[in-house]
Amino acid sequence: GNHIPAMAKTAVAYLLFLLSLPGSFSWWNVGSSRQNSLATNRISNKAQVQSCEANLRERINRRLGLQAVTFHADIVENMCGSSRSATVVIPGPQLNDNVTLKFIHIPKVAGSTIEDFGMEQGYRWGRFDQSELIEHLEQPKCWGTQYYHGIPSGVKDPSVHTFCVVRDPYARMVSEIRFELTFRVMHKVQCPSAERLNELIMEQMNQNLQARTFPCHWIPQYKYVSHCDHVLRMDKLADDLRTLGKHYGTVFELSGEHSMDDRAKLGVDCELTTSMLTPETKAALEKEYHIDAALVKMLDDNVIGNKDRLALPNKLAALEAFDKAQPWE
Repeated sequence: GNHIPAMAKTAVAYLLFLLSLPGSFSWWNVGSSRQNSLATNRISNKAQVQSCEANLRERINRRLGLQAVTFHADIVENMCGSSRSATVVIPGPQLNDNVTLKFIHIPKVAGSTIEDFGMEQGYRWGRFDQSELIEHLEQPKCWGTQYYHGIPSGVKDPSVHTFCVVRDPYARMVSEIRFELTFRVMHKVQCPSAERLNELIMEQMNQNLQARTFPCHWIPQYKYVSHCDHVLRMDKLADDLRTLGKHYGTVFELSGEHSMDDRAKLGVDCELTTSMLTPETKAALEKEYHIDAALVKMLDDNVIGNKDRLALPNKLAALEAFDKAQPWE
């Protein structure tokens, strides 16, 4: 766990560096000018893209070192507008009723899996989406990724439909610890014991959310859900995606394993599960995430329009209001 503070310092330095870049990259900041100005400023010429990438790599190397250039290759590509994303808005495949389907990325809930799957199908979701059809709140900070990790603040056009995925909140936090142990680490990491897993979770839980290593990864899932027309379940992800695709007149067929590719670092036999959590850890997680646990139980097999059909925003707001009136013991 000693690498985490150094990693956080590097992330802070990198974020400050990104925010210091010239106006060509103003889209990186949430709350910047919207689509028209984005389209005007967007780099579309291949030679310009290559020049931009070379310049940005040199700057990262000079400020943060050669390893950072390799670590942040995907960010360089996105910021410079690579040949696969030369314009701000690239229509995806045609869907029923001319709907534009967008993905709300709740951190540590199969987000990268969904985004990669979408790219294969021709959709630009999450980290690949530079359309800004969905606006996101800036807080809490998450090392520059709040443009797709942040809580949505609203959708511009009624033709935009959204979906998100939720999961067991306690499994989500175990997954977060796996992520924190292996993020941007090139060497093998020792698989934590059950005792160490609980220590790592409690180290984070004993701080307020903003002080945690990756604040946006610890935001309760229910805070995103009022912005999701369709709420899918991670433990039924393939089935729910298939249902969603059928609703919009297309085929969403997800295959393979839906988990972080961290086994090369933690070891193929490293299994971290909720069964390893102590009563103390469970109690701390329950205090902060019991509304998420209730949310997961509200969902059924019919994921189409279930935000409104199940009145999720009203139910979740009622639970939140009750929490504020009756402090959790």
